[in-house]
Amino acid sequence: VEFKNDKDGGGARIGDGGGVGARTGDVWKEWSFARDDYGQCYYWERWERLEEGRPDLVLAMRKREDDSGGGRDGIVVAVGNHFNYLFDRVLTGKEQKYSSVTNLVDLVDMALQNDDFVTAQSYLTIEGGHGTIKSGWVIDTAIQSWKEGEQLFTPKNVRVIGDSVEESIVIWNNEKWDVWECSLKSVAELERVLRFGDLNASRL
Repeated sequence: VEFKNDKDGGGARIGDGGGVGARTGDVWKEWSFARDDYGQCYYWERWERLEEGRPDLVLAMRKREDDSGGGRDGIVVAVGNHFNYLFDRVLTGKEQKYSSVTNLVDLVDMALQNDDFVTAQSYLTIEGGHGTIKSGWVIDTAIQSWKEGEQLFTPKNVRVIGDSVEESIVIWNNEKWDVWECSLKSVAELERVLRFGDLNASRL
């Protein structure tokens, strides 16, 4: 990602590929690497450092690999009242390679042009979305639009086991998730936030 200083036009390149961003003080904008037929980026994001500092709730979880050493990767990140989730693609091993394409959109288009529905479907299985915790973990924006309005966590599909937050395991839909970062102090608080969207638990 290349971040430019708006004042002097200088910048530093970080890593290979990725989007391009412009930073001004505590605000920066990032544009997608992939572009459409007119040279326009498919999306852009505006990021801003919050003046009030660290929110009451910070939570990051990652799905454990299953016992066979594989499984679908996933992450959940919550900050304040907002959360995002992402599940990796489900690949079958039967996907074709298209060395001439450089982004997901072109790959799917090329696969469909070649009647390669297996590859197209596999690369479109990625899941992600956003929602708010106080609503009861209701998803308000998702790649799969039919998931909007659903709850990510419910009292029936999630529980937390362990003696401390640092060593706890979240059981979500019978799958194990590791807690990578959490601002909560106890397992009981974490379970209340996940099961009921009770952000008051983060202030105890």
